[in-house]
Amino acid sequence: MVSRPGFAMYVSEVAVPGSLDVVLSLGQISESLVVSGRRPEAPTPAPAPRRIPVGGNVQPAKLLFGPRPIYPARAEAAGVEGRVLLRATIQAEGLVAAPMVMSAPDPELGAAALEAVRHWRYEPALLNGKPADVVTTLSVDFRLVR
Repeated sequence: MVSRPGFAMYVSEVAVPGSLDVVLSLGQISESLVVSGRRPEAPTPAPAPRRIPVGGNVQPAKLLFGPRPIYPARAEAAGVEGRVLLRATIQAEGLVAAPMVMSAPDPELGAAALEAVRHWRYEPALLNGKPADVVTTLSVDFRLVR
């Protein structure tokens, strides 16, 4: 097993004594954000955003521009809230490619998160100083507050 911060883990069997040249792939990163709407009853506290630390010769992608999702009026009026998980690739040019909803408590919340993420722009991830594509998981929390 070979691991390094910022890279995916490599697992292989090696006869001892012996040596092995290993090429590690970039690991994953994640983004998390909270979208708030209004609720007639008591507010539910939103979880704090979490980030995965990356080290070594990898510089993580940084969000430069990201319009916030708009809370769908029907979902807000119906009291629908929850976390939408998306998966996408941040390309070496900083564009978000192939975003897809992995899970959503309501299709309208998933569609709202997906629409916003399509317009996000990043400073790309760097591998050994060169821009690289990286897979990311994005978490968008829709929470109703008073």
